[in-house]
Amino acid sequence: MNEKAQKIDGDLSKVLKDDGIANTDIHGSIGQTIYRLSEIKQRMGQTPWVVRIIYNNYISGVLISQNPGEGNRWHYHDDCDEFWVVLEGEIKWIIEGKEAIIGKKGDVVSVPRNTKHKMVTVGDGPSIRLAVSVPDVKHFYVEEEKKK
Repeated sequence: MNEKAQKIDGDLSKVLKDDGIANTDIHGSIGQTIYRLSEIKQRMGQTPWVVRIIYNNYISGVLISQNPGEGNRWHYHDDCDEFWVVLEGEIKWIIEGKEAIIGKKGDVVSVPRNTKHKMVTVGDGPSIRLAVSVPDVKHFYVEEEKKK
């Protein structure tokens, strides 16, 4: 990547706060044998929220719930591919070099390392996705290119 990018090293709390998500549980839910989405939704309350459910030396899994119009910023990761499983709602992915796609319940979306991407919840209600990557994935934020 040649453009100037702001690098955030694995500080999930900062990444989430900067993306507008203050209601988080990134430490307390790790290590359970089973996670019931209905119980997590009840415990976390009103969207937006984030719950980290998997975190070890090899993999990180984070449940992210956002309202229509909410999402994240244009960014990439230089050290890993990333993928998401859509559990509820509809999410629009904008991925460098590809047409925008809408992921719906049951869809899996994957983005290779060093590929700029962002997403936003669309449709009539909140979305929930399971984001999977390496632990403490580095985020590089870049300004979006202006459409001519």
